[in-house]
Amino acid sequence: MKDKRKPYVIDSGASIRDAIEAINQGATGIAIIVDEKDKLLGTITDGDIRRAILKNTDLGTPAYSIMKSNPVTVSPDADTQHLRRIFIERALKHIPVVDSENRFIELVQVNDLLSIPLSNPDITDRECRAVLEVLQSSNLSLGPKVLEFERKIAAYAGRRHAVAVNSGTSGLHLVVKSLGLGPGDEVITTPFSFIASSNCLLYEGVKPIFVDIEPTT
Repeated sequence: MKDKRKPYVIDSGASIRDAIEAINQGATGIAIIVDEKDKLLGTITDGDIRRAILKNTDLGTPAYSIMKSNPVTVSPDADTQHLRRIFIERALKHIPVVDSENRFIELVQVNDLLSIPLSNPDITDRECRAVLEVLQSSNLSLGPKVLEFERKIAAYAGRRHAVAVNSGTSGLHLVVKSLGLGPGDEVITTPFSFIASSNCLLYEGVKPIFVDIEPTT
């Protein structure tokens, strides 16, 4: 019943149960219903399904019976500002992208546009094996890996000693304390950062001074 290209796409013959499965596999909170030519027929959200269940609707009922047949859509050339405006003004979480013949192309999600990622994790099999090795040992904290980490960090930094702490926030806090900063002091930092960049200063009564980011400097 499902379009194999995208797990959240189902055809017009799908049931509400099929829509639930599609929503679960797609992890988007929505199912897209298309016909045999990929033309958009409607959408079903997990909220639509909950309301149908509360009305004792059988899960074998055709999904199109509870779908939204005229969802808000955009064309492939819609710019980011236009999309953001629709998300905010219509309070939507998803917007289907369709071509001039109403064929479904992709799904734009609000989280893709209204969030600013600071970084992406860079985790390989090597890191996974290292974590698994610790989890399979009897030392989940303060074990030999901590000492090994401190030695390697000290060597990398060209210092005699290094101290491992429980988080980056704690590390920043120790830097502030080691510099002797306190009430009356000011430190320039950036607003484009995790809140710990400021919290570690506030912990010691230091005033953070925010400077914006310039593209060339």
